[in-house]
Amino acid sequence: MQKPLSIFQKKIVLFVVLLFFIISIFDLSIAQVIIKEKVDINPVTIPLNNNQLIDTSQTHKIDYLGNVQRKNIPGDNPQSTVTIPFYGRATVEVTLSDAASSSRVSLEIRQPEYQMLSEYANHNVGFTWTSDNMIQGTSVEFGIDWYWNKWGTIYQGKEAGVITTQIDSTEYTMGFEALGDDWDYNELVIRVKFIPTEIVVTIDPPLILPGDTANVIIKNKLADGTLIDFPPTQKFEAAMLDGCIYGQLKAGADSGAYLNNVFQPIIFIADTGAVDSGAALLRVGLVRETPLNKLNLPADITYECFTGYFISNNYNDAEVSIDNPLFIIYPTPFTVERISEEPRMPTVVCKATLKKFYPGTIKYEWKYIVRKFYSRRWSDSGSLACVRISRSEFQGISYSFSGGYTEWTVPFIKDSGYFYFKSLQQGKNKYDILNNVYGCNGDTNVWYDSNTEIFTGGEVLVSVTAKYYHNGQIIAKLDTLHLGKILGSEVSDNQTIFNYANSNKIKAIMYQESKFHQFTYPGIPSHELWPYDGEGWPLYGEPNGYGLTQLDCDPAAKERELWNWKANVDGGKSRLQKCYDEVVKNHGLPNEEKYNLTNAFHNYNHGNKKTYYTWKGKKDGWKPEPYKDDYGFKRYEKYEEYGGGN
Repeated sequence: MQKPLSIFQKKIVLFVVLLFFIISIFDLSIAQVIIKEKVDINPVTIPLNNNQLIDTSQTHKIDYLGNVQRKNIPGDNPQSTVTIPFYGRATVEVTLSDAASSSRVSLEIRQPEYQMLSEYANHNVGFTWTSDNMIQGTSVEFGIDWYWNKWGTIYQGKEAGVITTQIDSTEYTMGFEALGDDWDYNELVIRVKFIPTEIVVTIDPPLILPGDTANVIIKNKLADGTLIDFPPTQKFEAAMLDGCIYGQLKAGADSGAYLNNVFQPIIFIADTGAVDSGAALLRVGLVRETPLNKLNLPADITYECFTGYFISNNYNDAEVSIDNPLFIIYPTPFTVERISEEPRMPTVVCKATLKKFYPGTIKYEWKYIVRKFYSRRWSDSGSLACVRISRSEFQGISYSFSGGYTEWTVPFIKDSGYFYFKSLQQGKNKYDILNNVYGCNGDTNVWYDSNTEIFTGGEVLVSVTAKYYHNGQIIAKLDTLHLGKILGSEVSDNQTIFNYANSNKIKAIMYQESKFHQFTYPGIPSHELWPYDGEGWPLYGEPNGYGLTQLDCDPAAKERELWNWKANVDGGKSRLQKCYDEVVKNHGLPNEEKYNLTNAFHNYNHGNKKTYYTWKGKKDGWKPEPYKDDYGFKRYEKYEEYGGGN
C-alpha cells in the first residue's frame, strides 16, 4: 500500500504543477502581437531558414522590380510622391529611425525609376543619395521595404503609412510607418530636397572679330561632372548684361539684348562697327513653365543692355570677347628701346596689321607717346615733394595697299611732336621755395630748348587708328597701349666722359655727385635706386638732382639733360661757371683763385650765395665757417688731385 504523501512532498508537487502552468501560459503568448486597431495582422510562425516570407502589411504589394521603366504615372503610394518644380536633382538623407534593432528597413525610390537606395537604412542614419537630373514636373516616389524577426516570427512588407510634410517648394520630410503597431511614423524618416540643375554656359569661339558670330552653348552638368545636352524642348531665357555696343543675341527669328522662351541654338553676332576690343557679358537661364513666362513676353530688339527682371532662378553667365581686327606687331609690352652711348635716340619702327581682309587703301594714323612721372623728395626729411612730369607725343601716318601690313618710323623731331612738361622750371612766385626750387606750379607745352632734335625717355604708349582712305570710315583703333619703354645706356668707358668734359673742375664734381654715372646701373645700391625699379633711368639725387653732374636748380635739368649725358655735362659746366661768377661778384675780395673756386664748388652744391670761406679782413684773411660742411673744400682737393687747370 502506498504511503500517503508527506506535507513536504505535497508542497513539491504543487510547485511543479504551478510552474508547468506558468510556462504554458508564457508559451502561448509568444505567438501574439498587440497592435493598434488600424491594421489587422495575422502573422504566421515559420522557421528562421524559410525563404517564403509573409507580407503582413496592408500596403498593396506590387512587383516593383517589374516596373523599373515606369515614369510620370501615378505611383503605388501618392502620400510619398512629390513633384520636382524645375529641371534638377533630388537629394535624400536618412535623418531618423526608431525601428527595432533586429529589423531591416530598406529605403527605395519607385518613381521615376525603381532603385534600392539603402538596404539597411534604419542602421544607416545620415545616409545620403543624389539622383541624376530630372525634367521639371517629374513625379518622384519613395518608399520602404521592411523585415522583422521577432522571436522566430517573421514580418515583412511595404510601408503601412507615410506622413509627408512640405518645408518649402523644394524640401520635404517623410516619416514612414512599417508594421502599423504604433503609428508613430518613425520607423524611417527622410529629408527630400530638390536642387536646380547646374547649367554650364560656354561661348564657341570665345574670341571673335567684328561681324563674326559665336555659338552660345548650354549644357547640363550631372552630379559626376559629366556635361550632357538639354532636351530639344527645353526653353531658355538669355540676356546681355554688359558690353551691348559690341553686338546682339539671336535665336530663331528673335534678336536683341534680351530673349525669352527661345530654344537652342542661340548665337551672338558681333557688330561690324565695333572698332576696338571689348567683351559682352551674357546670362542664360532655364525657363520654368509658369503663368508669367507662358505669356510669351516679346523680346525688346535693342542694343541697350538688359536691366529688367530675369525670370529664371537657375542661370549662369558667360563672356564673349570681341577682338580688335587691328594688331600692333611692334613695339610690344616688353620692348626696351635704348638711347645709345653716343648718345643718339633709337630708331623706332612701329608695325601693325589687320587680322581680316579689308579691300582698298587703308590709312593708319599713329601716336607714339613717351611719358614719365618723376617722384622727388626732400633731402633733409625724406618727405615727398611734387612730381615732375614729362610727356612727348609724336604723330604720323602710314598706309597699306590691298593688304593689312604697315610700318611707321617715329620722328623724334620738334616739329612732329606735342609736348607737356610740369614742375621743372621756376614758378611765378619767387618767394615760394617750393615753386622756386621745383617749379611745382610751372608747366609748358613746348619743347623748351633750342635744339630741334628730341632727347627723351620713359614709358611708351602707342595709339593707332585704321580708316578707309576713300571715305575716312574707321575700321578699327587701338588707344594708348602700354608698349615698353625707352631707357638710357651707360657710357662704358669713363675716359670718354672725361675727354668730352675736358675739365678737371667738372670731373671733381662728377666724382662726388654721381661717380660718373648718368643713369641707374646694375648693382646700384638700393638707396640710390629710388624712385626707380631698375637700370637705365636718369640717376636721381635728393632733392632735385639728375645725371652725371646732378643738375638740381637754377636752372633745373631740362629733359635733354636727363637723357643725353653730353647735355648733362654741358649743363654742369654752365652751372659751375655761373656759381664762380656769383662768388667773384659777391665774395671775391681779394681775388684769390683757390678761395674763389672752393666757394664756387660749395655754391654749386648748396645754392646761390652759399660759400665755404668767408673773408674776415686783412688781419684774419679767409676763414671757413665752423657750422658749414666741407663740400667745397673736398671738391677743391679732388680738383687738385686731378691736376688742376681747366
